[in-house]
Amino acid sequence: MIFFSSINQTKLWVCLLFSLTAVAYMFGFFIPLMEIDAAQYAIISKEMYLTKSYLQVFLRGNDYLDKPPMLFWLSSLSFSIFGINDVAFRLPSFIVSLGGLYAVYQICKLHYTKTIGLYAVLIAANCQAFYLMHHDVRTDTMLTGFVMLAFWQFSVFIYLKSWRALMLFSVFMACALMIKGPIALIVIAVAFGTKFLLNKEWQHIFNWKYLVSIIIIGVLLFPMSWGLYQQFDLHPEKTVYEIKSPSGLEFFYWTQSFGRITGSSTWTNNPDPIFLVHSFLWSFLPWSIIFFAAIVWYLKSNFIKWKNKILDFDLVILSGFLLIFIFLSLSKFQLPHYTFVIHPLAAIILAKYLTHFESNDKPISKSIPFILQFINMLLLILSIIVSFYVFKISTTAFILYLSIQVACYVVLYQFKKINKTLKLISIGVIGIACTNIILNAAIYPKLLEYQAFHQIAKDINEVDKNEKQGQLLLYANVTCFSTDFYLNYKMKCITSEANIDSLCKQPNSWIMLDMAHFNKLKTKYRFSKTIEYQNFSVTTIHAQFLNPNTRYQTLTPIVIAKFFH
Repeated sequence: MIFFSSINQTKLWVCLLFSLTAVAYMFGFFIPLMEIDAAQYAIISKEMYLTKSYLQVFLRGNDYLDKPPMLFWLSSLSFSIFGINDVAFRLPSFIVSLGGLYAVYQICKLHYTKTIGLYAVLIAANCQAFYLMHHDVRTDTMLTGFVMLAFWQFSVFIYLKSWRALMLFSVFMACALMIKGPIALIVIAVAFGTKFLLNKEWQHIFNWKYLVSIIIIGVLLFPMSWGLYQQFDLHPEKTVYEIKSPSGLEFFYWTQSFGRITGSSTWTNNPDPIFLVHSFLWSFLPWSIIFFAAIVWYLKSNFIKWKNKILDFDLVILSGFLLIFIFLSLSKFQLPHYTFVIHPLAAIILAKYLTHFESNDKPISKSIPFILQFINMLLLILSIIVSFYVFKISTTAFILYLSIQVACYVVLYQFKKINKTLKLISIGVIGIACTNIILNAAIYPKLLEYQAFHQIAKDINEVDKNEKQGQLLLYANVTCFSTDFYLNYKMKCITSEANIDSLCKQPNSWIMLDMAHFNKLKTKYRFSKTIEYQNFSVTTIHAQFLNPNTRYQTLTPIVIAKFFH
């Protein structure tokens, strides 16, 4: 290692860190889709691709009114290029997310330093939320990428007066709005608007050039809006999700984002007041504990400046994270991934905090590496427990994971000329990246053996591989979006035995149902083949399931049966 110069050691080590990160992400690409959201979005994209219905969105032939269509558009485009498979579904989200990370680097480069940008990207790409949302793909993956791209371009427009940046901002913002609605605009409006108002920068608040941006965004939103109007607003006789005469335009532009706070939305899960705080503790691992120290430092270091009315870009980043976090915490319906969109801003705050030790030649607090090492040790212990007690994965897979982690630490401490901040960040990156390598390569595949629905599709495809057509009847409210995605046949949802009578006479007809309904139907119908599965909702893991001695009590029998023909 002594043959490397300081700069070559740093560049080589950074390349190794990104390579390690890429390996962890790569394994996640090949995990079967999880129920419910990721699999649901995948079959909507598949249906859109097959039916060519791009402006009106359907789920199994029924009106879909929940998320805007951008994710489905890009995923169906990917299917047209790479075929219908889970990698093709995940790929567009991954590409947009890479663009968002590049935007994080450019934001820091513009307002701080390239070094802070590099550290922020390493931190953001190596928090648990990012690993999770790239294999369990939801709208938040693309939302985060497009919001950061829009954030970057709006910043360039404000500080460099660039028309090109305003055009790009408008495009990225329109894409973000078509991913998850107005929350995208709220993040940027709150982040920059707070600074503009407190600094009395009226020229940035009342800028006629925004009219150009509004026109561009409006033009880009028109196809989606027209589709919503045609599908819902022109049909007051419709009832969707127990909403009578729904307005698609009102739902996407108001109810979905603001209605959960104002009460106009009926969706609620009664979250506790700090639900998003303890969700952030795991989603921003391994950085979440030291991030709280970073927030305190951020406020203290900027207090004198703010007291003297020097309001710089630090206020933009802090407002974008803290005020949006509070805003989301007011929602009557909350899920952990709601805050993922502002995790890159948290990464910038933390990167700046860690860099200040380096720039001021201060010794890094001993508690910071201790906390990161402690978290890494906890992750290692949990990996051992899950690998050898909970799921009993291959010993070879675990040894490989452990060898990669040890090798990374050995190389890190051989590179003597890497600065202390990068070494500190490397501790966190190695720990979380290696943990996700074992998760994605061995533990998740083992866990998903208990999600029966994707295996059901593969078994039917194998049994009828020489058949050109067939159908699977879905009975008794079994939720199985991943079956629909992987199945070569069409699925039909039926609600009564009368429907079975008319459909079972067609060749290659299967039915999927729970054990109680199967026991009832098997006395009436003849089946040429039956297969039984044990199913568990893997996104709602609890202690009884994790305990191998009590796991069987949590499993639900699911049966597929092929009608005799």
